[in-house]
Amino acid sequence: MEENAAREGLLMLPWGFRSLKHQHSAKRTRGPVEDEAGNLMSFHREKRVAITDWFRTIFPPRVPGGKSEILPPPTALNHPRDFPMTETTGLLIPEYSSTESYYNTWESRIGYRVFLGGTRHFGYYEPGTLWPFPLTPALRRMEDHLHESLDLPPGAKVLDAGCGVGHVALHLAQKGLHVQAIDITPNHAMWAQQEIERRGMQDTVHAQWGDYHSLDFADGGFDGVYTMETLVHSSDPSKAVSEIYRVLKPGGHVVFHEYDHIDVTKPPPGCPPDLVEAVARINTRSGMPGNQAFDRGVLHRIMEEQGFVDVTERDLSDNMRPLMRLFYVVAYLPYLLICLLGLQQWFVNTEGGVQGYRALKRGYWRYMVFTARKPAATKEGGEGDGPRQRRGG
Repeated sequence: MEENAAREGLLMLPWGFRSLKHQHSAKRTRGPVEDEAGNLMSFHREKRVAITDWFRTIFPPRVPGGKSEILPPPTALNHPRDFPMTETTGLLIPEYSSTESYYNTWESRIGYRVFLGGTRHFGYYEPGTLWPFPLTPALRRMEDHLHESLDLPPGAKVLDAGCGVGHVALHLAQKGLHVQAIDITPNHAMWAQQEIERRGMQDTVHAQWGDYHSLDFADGGFDGVYTMETLVHSSDPSKAVSEIYRVLKPGGHVVFHEYDHIDVTKPPPGCPPDLVEAVARINTRSGMPGNQAFDRGVLHRIMEEQGFVDVTERDLSDNMRPLMRLFYVVAYLPYLLICLLGLQQWFVNTEGGVQGYRALKRGYWRYMVFTARKPAATKEGGEGDGPRQRRGG
């Protein structure tokens, strides 16, 4: 059905422009005309509306909370509980519908596949690197950095709290860790498990649907937990970090590869207002409320409030800059056209490539690695200090 719609849309494009040209020539002597609501509408506005309608025919927009018109429902989710099913997304999860919608758009599916081979995180380069290619070794180096930060021996059991299609989990399993991977997007969890089975690695890694706000695992079951740019999708980072703390063994290690930024409510002098607005739009359209909340110091504070000790942070912005610069170069000209036609809502990654690099270059946005550990058990057999009492709680 979508292929037919796309074909029809492409066939209609030349006719649409000819029709607009004819309409414009007929109205040229009359100037703007009044529509049914009595508002003035110029030719430029008509052109944008017509092209937007044509584009909607080919790529139906995915509205947060709305139905998916692109992917079929998943066939297996490897999840122990029953959830209300829908005809389109497979699960009814209102708080995550925008995240799932974002990853299921054509732009995300094609972009992640073409540029990153399906991986959903940045690569690691030596500071000062200009040439970003080849990309795959850089992606694996970022995963190696995560593995080194976890600092766990072979055979340790770790939780991947947001596995995407499983690339990071598989890489760490190849290094000797036993990985339990979860993802909130049903198709991601399904595809990750299919890839695990294709590689015959079921003994060391397993993927299933899961929500890091409410983990289906016993207390103290993991030696380590990590996220690779996934807490940015959290609707309640404190709750997610609390759950991660719960499932860690005493003395267990946690590593978060996440983003943070300046306080957007108090931008520094000279900060372009359009940049602040663009970042807010990107966070909304890509389902990243956590990223919107992660002012500098926020995630560090949350980790300490939930009971983690030895919390450290490291800025890897210079290490991922070459890939961000590549996104900027590739996206810049298409982004200008997209803005001209008013199609930003369909191209959140294109806007993110341009505006994200602007924010990174100005030092407003950073790529951070947070590490910490859960206090070791006391002599009496209990744990160290648990989550601290929240203020007002």
